[in-house]
Amino acid sequence: MKIAFVSTNAGHWGGSEELWSQTALRFRGQGHEVSALLSRPNAPHPKIEELVKAGAKLESVSADNTGLAARIWNRSLGRSRSIQPGSNFRDSLRRNRPTWVLGSMGAITESFRWARICREESIPYAVLIQQASEIDGPTNERLTDAVEALEHAFAVFFVSEANRSIVQEQVGLSLPLAEVARNPVMVDVASSLAWPPDDNEWLIACPARMVLRDKGQDVLVRVLSLPKWRERALKVTLYGQGRHSESLRRMVTHLNLTSVRFGGQSANIADVWRHHHACVLPSRVEGLPLALVEAMWCGRPAIVTDVGGNSEVVEDNETGFIARTPAVIDLDEALERAWVMRHEWETMGGLAATEIRKLVPPDPAATFADRLLEKYEASTSDSPASKL
Repeated sequence: MKIAFVSTNAGHWGGSEELWSQTALRFRGQGHEVSALLSRPNAPHPKIEELVKAGAKLESVSADNTGLAARIWNRSLGRSRSIQPGSNFRDSLRRNRPTWVLGSMGAITESFRWARICREESIPYAVLIQQASEIDGPTNERLTDAVEALEHAFAVFFVSEANRSIVQEQVGLSLPLAEVARNPVMVDVASSLAWPPDDNEWLIACPARMVLRDKGQDVLVRVLSLPKWRERALKVTLYGQGRHSESLRRMVTHLNLTSVRFGGQSANIADVWRHHHACVLPSRVEGLPLALVEAMWCGRPAIVTDVGGNSEVVEDNETGFIARTPAVIDLDEALERAWVMRHEWETMGGLAATEIRKLVPPDPAATFADRLLEKYEASTSDSPASKL
């Protein structure tokens, strides 16, 4: 087959890119032709290089933009004869004529123009949605495209049951045959990592993009600025990068917090958990955070907010601690419970490592690739099960 992957992520490579890219590698290994149409510039990245070495064809084209030549043409000729956004994307589809397309969406709020173009070109497609939020949804301008894209897909996947429920409500559409797909775990450990020494100090890591609207590190900083936390032997390291990294640094300095450190971007997440006792994710918006799954995989309990699929994998007071909302009062309450039970973290982490392995398959990309092929083949038959 000729299989095309569309990624709507226009920013830094993140956890939401791992499933489609590893699935693409899986299909290349099976002998399929693979192309990737990226909304982000074709900037150097190890995962991009891996795809190229495997023989995948990469193009930097977006269904929502026009190329330089088209923009110049549009300025000279005016609106009536303008080239519409997505012309390069459409041209790529016509040149390569994929058997089917997988569109990997960072969030339900993004544009589904790519799916509309696929339908206009009579190319079947599947949809993978990595994030949905109760505080944001498709705008009026994008709602019709979203509904039609989901209605006409031969398969729809979400990374958590919570996200599937949110999307169905926001677009007013039932998707009974939609499925949950798990993202790959980016740590290669067979069981819980050895417990780090306590040394009279408790170390917590927060590995997340520094984008406050989604990841909520500002809420965590405000909690840690409370008098009781200033007095406790607790240190939190913020890992990651993003457009709010400098704002967070200034916030920590302004509040004179010595308990918060910045760890930068870590290429070895297992090494992070070798030196930390627990994970904290004060997120406002999530699908199912890869950072949470990896922390549990390595045997670390997590303090998380009840957003996305967090409560689908964390058992409150058993494998971690759940804050009702991403608000200071609720995160403080969950962190307080965690602090009281800190001498049980090692046991909780061991249970977390066992439980997460029951929920996430050993090779999520292989599982996802198999389901995509099964769904596509069903859609080409007369089986009623093929209809979403």
